[in-house]
Amino acid sequence: MINLATYKDKLLFVYDNGCPQCTGATHIFHKIDWLNKIKSIQLRNSSGIIRLPGLESEKAVKEMAVFYKGKWVYGFNNFILIFQKLPLLWIFVPLLYLLKWTKLGDFIYRKAALKRIVRPGYCEMNK
Repeated sequence: MINLATYKDKLLFVYDNGCPQCTGATHIFHKIDWLNKIKSIQLRNSSGIIRLPGLESEKAVKEMAVFYKGKWVYGFNNFILIFQKLPLLWIFVPLLYLLKWTKLGDFIYRKAALKRIVRPGYCEMNK
């Protein structure tokens, strides 16, 4: 079991490793995480969906989950948190806040999440 108390300054995000887009984005985030400020955990393993204290598993299947400052956050807001931790992406943070303020960010995020492709073998978990 993962001890969430050890993630005080780091951002912990749970991504859907059954989704090629989520996996690709995670690899990019780690390549540009020069300060070692983020940690990722795969949502699915051989025994099914992982269990973490306080994580809403059903919600995490549909939306990326981030544990930061003692609480779980889901959806578009996670991109703001991740981009704030990665200096190379800071230039995009004002745009993300604009998208959040106009509610367009949530709309785009939900459309992309609904249309994402999940690799075979995970489909039965999504039904």
